[in-house]
Amino acid sequence: MSGDPYILRYNGKFYLYVSNNSWYCTYRCWESLDLIHYTYLGEYKLLDQKGRPTTNDDATKQGYDLECPWAPEVHYWNGEFYMYTAPHASSIRVFKSTTGLPYGDFKAENIYSSANYTGEKNGYLCKGIDASIFIDDNEDKWMIRPLRFKEGDNHGDGKGKVVYAVANPLSSMTKLNGNETNAAVKLSKTGITGDMVEGPFLFKRDGIYYLVATGEQVGGAGYRLNYAYNDGETLGGTGDWSTEMEPNLILNTEGEYYSYGHGAITVGPNLDSYWFPYHMARSSNGLRILGI
Repeated sequence: MSGDPYILRYNGKFYLYVSNNSWYCTYRCWESLDLIHYTYLGEYKLLDQKGRPTTNDDATKQGYDLECPWAPEVHYWNGEFYMYTAPHASSIRVFKSTTGLPYGDFKAENIYSSANYTGEKNGYLCKGIDASIFIDDNEDKWMIRPLRFKEGDNHGDGKGKVVYAVANPLSSMTKLNGNETNAAVKLSKTGITGDMVEGPFLFKRDGIYYLVATGEQVGGAGYRLNYAYNDGETLGGTGDWSTEMEPNLILNTEGEYYSYGHGAITVGPNLDSYWFPYHMARSSNGLRILGI
């Protein structure tokens, strides 16, 4: 098992995705009916814009923009499944299922827009890692991600020192609505005291937005999951985010399992409970494993 778990609930089943801890151009998927017992479905390929797999897939000298997909997250919209991930932890990219299922090979979307990141190669949605998609009650679509800010700035340029969770509006499941930095809505650090916020995830319940994020030191004992909340009418028009005196959701600093982080909440089998997958570090072997 690897890190950055995400669970998609679709058609009465749950699909678990995690970061690939190798350099292969693949991802892995598990299926569950109860969020306790899982069946491994297999390892599937990420394909380029022309539907081609990487040749000589031997964990060396692979296609940079397909290999090592970090924090894959899959969403269903209008008959299609879309995967959002940061191959090689470089920039956020969108893939679409070639099978019409939440598993199987996913093909890279070829994104061209003046508002999008067109740095080293076309096809990226924007810079960054740990992209999460949130669709509001009115069907407004947002991409939640970390972004660096300079103190006092309302919009990040990616060059500041302090990292916040931000929301970028989407015009579709594959296009940003506006510039990747200027249009980003600053959300919260969720009470994280250090400069690093990552793995943000947003959900809404009874009209209140809840933002979960990870912070402090990656791999350190104080690595934790914190949260903030906001009761604004729309995400783009919300005011200040609030945190409790102790905004920790999950924190453990001692023992065999510690350094809890990067979680994504899903509604449970009874449609009334909330389940929270996240990863933990294991002191005996240094590997990250799944907790829920």
